[in-house]
Amino acid sequence: MKNRLNKFLLYLLTGTLLLAVMVFLAFFFQERFIFLSESLPQNFVYQYETPSKEVFLTTSDDVKLNALHFKKKNSIGVVLYFHGNAGNLERWAGLTSHLRQYSYDLFLLDYRGYGKSGGSYDEAKMYEDALLAYDYLNGLYDADSIIIYGRSLGSTFGTYVAANRTSKYLILETPFYGLKQMLRDAYFFFAIENFLTYEFPTFLFADQVKCPIYMFHGTDDMIVPYEQSLRLKKVFNSNQIELITVDGGHHNDLIKFDIYHEWIERIFNQQFQDTPLDQTALFE
Repeated sequence: MKNRLNKFLLYLLTGTLLLAVMVFLAFFFQERFIFLSESLPQNFVYQYETPSKEVFLTTSDDVKLNALHFKKKNSIGVVLYFHGNAGNLERWAGLTSHLRQYSYDLFLLDYRGYGKSGGSYDEAKMYEDALLAYDYLNGLYDADSIIIYGRSLGSTFGTYVAANRTSKYLILETPFYGLKQMLRDAYFFFAIENFLTYEFPTFLFADQVKCPIYMFHGTDDMIVPYEQSLRLKKVFNSNQIELITVDGGHHNDLIKFDIYHEWIERIFNQQFQDTPLDQTALFE
């Protein structure tokens, strides 16, 4: 009896210590887990095969945000791209090269604290920054020619902008329902989400989006589970929303799948009617 009691107390102590460590890490090092940014020197020169213009936007709190504006001759609009949580523009300009084959310009923004952008991480300010990028582009393009594209963390910013501004389409790649909700699902025993100061609640903005929405998610995504898109789809209030399921796709490899490119081509070239799209049509 005494041995059982000692084992129970040992397990209880171990569990308590583990919980304490998880809470400590979640609270004091959360920015290191959420924002995997890489800085760039201000004199760094971007070099790509597609002509681009380096842009600096000044925020309301006087922070300089770095962006790249890829332009095409006779473009019919622009893609405002909000990237994931890792790297900077140097990385993401390469990862979005496939989007530059279409008749749209491409605008990439580095969040505050990323690349050459100044400032420090601030969720509320980052939403304002996202709107600033849109408003800058809306001074150059008609609102109905602006496609908003958000990937992973960028899906929250993309959804927020689409909820507050007019756009042609909203495209989301591997989006999450909400950061806290996703962590609750994964670590429910430790209640880590209660100690986070960052929320990124994509679902809160979803019902205000009125433009057509196209979501891409892989079934084998181990970072942002596929179920996050299933939940998110239910709260969007758009008349047209499609979830393109990439069977076997992970978090960072959807570009390797034909179904991703087939749908991107259809969306960007408007190769469909105004009726809802059907995934099976690609294989008929």
